[in-house]
Amino acid sequence: MTILESHHFCSHRWKDFHQCVIYDFDAPADARLIGIEYIVSEQIFKSLPEEEKKYWHSHKHEMESGILCLETKGVVPST
Repeated sequence: MTILESHHFCSHRWKDFHQCVIYDFDAPADARLIGIEYIVSEQIFKSLPEEEKKYWHSHKHEMESGILCLETKGVVPST
């Protein structure tokens, strides 16, 4: 199994629309841009044309299976 480290830096544009740049490392000097991602609500997704929907994916499986690991880096209190 290959593990891909990815660090998302997101801008919360509206309540149901977020833009993220994805880097392969969390240190600025060593990080390479590996992707750009848009996160939208289910309502926005359902409004997309069928042809566009094939370019989108859900993170539901990644979250529930444990594939996606989130580090809070002190943002969320430990208590």
